[in-house]
Amino acid sequence: MARIMDALLVELTRSPGSNVRVTLDLEGNAGEKGYPKDVVDIVKANARDLKIDGESFGFER
Repeated sequence: MARIMDALLVELTRSPGSNVRVTLDLEGNAGEKGYPKDVVDIVKANARDLKIDGESFGFER
C-alpha cells in the first residue's frame, strides 16, 4: 500500500482541485470449515477500530 501511495496517489493529488478515491477489495478463503470464530471476531473488531464497516465483510459459513 505504501508503494502505491508513493507512486500513484501522491502524483494524482498534486493537481489543485483533484480528488482521488481509493477502494480496497479483500477476499479470503479458509476452506470448507471456514474461519474460526475468534478470527472472525478479531477481524471485525479491527475493522471497527479502523472505521471500516465490518458488517460488509460478509463472512459465510
